[in-house]
Formats: sequence, structure tokens, C-alpha cells
Amino acid sequence: MFDVAVSTLLGCLCGIITGLVPGLHVNNIVIILVSASPLLLGSFGLWPLLAFISALSVTHSFVNYIPAILLGAPQEDNILSTLPGHRLLSQGRGYEAIRLTVLGGLGSALFSFLTLPPLYFALPQIYPLVRNHIPLLLTGVIVYMLWLEHGLRRRFYALLVVLYSGALGYIILNYPLLPPQYALFPALTGFFGISTILTSLHLRSSPPDQSLAYERGYYPRGVLAGGIGGVLAGLLPGIGSAQSALLVQNFFRRRDGREFLVAHGGVNTAAAIFALLALYLVGNPRSGASMAAAMLMGEAELADTTFMLAIAMLSSSFAAFATLLIARVTIKRVGRINYRTLSIAVLIFLGLSIYLFTGITGMVVAITSTATGILAVFSGVRRSHCMGVLILPTVIYFLGI
Repeated sequence: MFDVAVSTLLGCLCGIITGLVPGLHVNNIVIILVSASPLLLGSFGLWPLLAFISALSVTHSFVNYIPAILLGAPQEDNILSTLPGHRLLSQGRGYEAIRLTVLGGLGSALFSFLTLPPLYFALPQIYPLVRNHIPLLLTGVIVYMLWLEHGLRRRFYALLVVLYSGALGYIILNYPLLPPQYALFPALTGFFGISTILTSLHLRSSPPDQSLAYERGYYPRGVLAGGIGGVLAGLLPGIGSAQSALLVQNFFRRRDGREFLVAHGGVNTAAAIFALLALYLVGNPRSGASMAAAMLMGEAELADTTFMLAIAMLSSSFAAFATLLIARVTIKRVGRINYRTLSIAVLIFLGLSIYLFTGITGMVVAITSTATGILAVFSGVRRSHCMGVLILPTVIYFLGI
């Protein structure tokens, strides 16, 4: 048990690092883990490695909202949180935005615990039916997104953004232009990170001094929506955290942005948990962490899966505490730093990260996606239409085109 406890703690610490550093992902760590698995399995056994993976995945799902909201540097799992999170940051309530995602993550962990027993029996019957209708579901999401725009002009520009982003996504996901583990990094950074920073610089907006105050509330609808979205993202092929968050965003389009951040935090954490359950129930890894676990276990056993889920639940408490502690330490410094200087520094850091991980090709992809994100901003349409980068390639894949 000592080895399991140490491995869990190390997984949490690594999850903090991957969550805080833009461009660094859980997949980078698990690739190293799997490559060294013959030596590690012989030295420590299976369960300490599974504990490390579970803790790493869950902790990352909490902590990665800090750079997404404070710096506009999102990853695939939390790209849509940048938009409402940045709005709260501009009101001096960046800490509240991060706290809301933590609240959603903890709520979804409880939701996962309560729904695991019924899903254990229901999922094997439901899974094949839903899988066959994924293209129709995602196409309906796109049509609904376009319909939400008011007026023919805005719908035209929204369609352009969907098509541009979808074409870029199809190219980078289907052709070996970029390293697979970083294929989406430059595109998502451009769509939702760099374009946000450049727009703020252009409009000369600067976040005010940040407060640690927050509105009290439990947001049960947000927790419920996040948990359901996490089920879709963690168990169904073709629907990831980002696509589920988009469904959640449309559900809350007329409600408070705080509720959306709760739901988004719930999607991210619940997806990490349910991806582990999918290993046993449908034999389908739904994330880099679950794929690594599958490679270590071979055929998933109920005892191994239950153990990983228990570690994931326990790790969520540590992850929530660590996220809030780091946010409290960093949030005060955001308002004291010259925003223009900070923005330029973040742009340089993101540019260097993109070049380091993906080279000149990644820089070209980032410039293209940034231009598309700016097109969305200045044409007055929602930047969430850039989610076409994931949705259109998924539809094409499932249609077999």
C-alpha cells in the first residue's frame, strides 16, 4: 500500500505540472511510462502504475484551467472555458472563475460515484445504439450552433469559421504534418489563446486588480450537465471533452456564465473518470491515460478498473485543494503586472512552445487558426464555431468518407 500511496502522490504532482505548462499534456507523461513499463512493472507491480495514471489524469483535469483562464492558453480539454473565464477575469473575478471549475470537478466526481452502478448495467446495451448515430448528433450540433446566430450575415460568417476550422482540423488530423501527440496544440492555441490575447491588445483591454471574493452557490444544474457531458465524453467514441462542453454551452446559452464554468469543469473531470470505466465495460480506451492503462493491464479486469476509479475519486480532493491554492497565490499577481507586457510575454512563450513541439509547420497552423479566431471576433460571431476543428473531422471519420 505504501507504493500505491507514493505513486498516487507522484501522479498528483505530475498532474499539477502538466496542467500548469501550456503544451505539456498527460499523454507526454504516459508515453514515457509505457515505454519504460517492462522495468517499472518488474520493480513496482501493476497497481502503483495504475494509481499514478489515475491520479495524473484527474489532477490535470483540475489544474489546467489556471493557464486557460489566467493566460488564455487552453488545451483540448478546456478550450471553451477560456471565453467565459476571460470575461470574469476582466471583471477582477479570475479566482472565482477557477473556483467554479473546481466546484464542477468535485461535483462531477460525486456524480460519477453515484452513477457508476447503473451505468455498469446499462452502458453495454446503450453504447452500440448511440455509436451508430454519432455523425447525426454532431451534425445537429453544428446546425444548431449556426441557427443560434442572429441574421443571415452572422450565420454566413459562422459557417465560414466552421468550414475553415474544420478543414484545418481534417488536414492536421489526417496527414502526418505534426507529431501526433501535439497535432492539435498549435491549432487550439491559435483559435482560443493567441486570438484572445491579440484581440485584447488591439482593444487595449487590461484586467483590473483581482479579488479573492466569489459568489456563493452550488449550481446543481451545472454539476448535473457537466456530469452528463462527462459520460458522453468518457464513454462514447468521437465525442471528447470539447464536444461535450459545446453541447453544455448551448444548453446554458441564456444562463449565467458561472453555471457554464461549473458544467465545463464537471465535463473535464467526469470524462477523465468515465474513460477509465470504458476500459472494462466496452473495451475502448477513450483518452491517452486510459490507453496507457489498457497497455499495462492487457485485458481489463473488474478489480483493476475499480481500483483506478477509487484512486481517481480520492485524487479529485487533492486536485481541488491544489488548484485553489495555486490560484490564490497567482491571481493577485495578474492584476499587478502590466497587462500588455504580460500578454506579449505569454505570446512569446506560446510561440516558442509551438515551435519547440511542432516546428515551422506548427507555426503555420497556429497563424492560420489565429486568423480564423480573429475572423470570428470581428465578424461578431461566437468563437465556439472554431470547434469545427474537432467536430467536422469526427463526422467525416464516422461517415467513412
